[in-house]
Amino acid sequence: MDAGSDTATNLSLDTMTTRSDDGGDTGIVDMGYHYPITGRALVMGDDDRDGVLDLADFAHLQACFTGSGPADASPFCRIFDFEFDQDVDLDDLSVFAKASGGTVEGDR
Repeated sequence: MDAGSDTATNLSLDTMTTRSDDGGDTGIVDMGYHYPITGRALVMGDDDRDGVLDLADFAHLQACFTGSGPADASPFCRIFDFEFDQDVDLDDLSVFAKASGGTVEGDR
């Protein structure tokens, strides 16, 4: 927190958040991916934060797929690291599929 190079306001990130409780970035900008403030809690796998695990989220998961091993998933991909093991692999895909009800919304 507060480890960036300038203020959130000067970098136009004061309407975004890095926090799971949707609190806005204030003061010196926080490091990490900034999500839009939606008024909804952060849900693992819901990359676009629309409240639904769907094909858009699945497409982002595919782009983040690193395979097994210490691949050090980028900060942008950690929302798909369900196991918190620094990679996005088949185990994470399995959890994503179960969380989306075994099917991805929008593929019917």
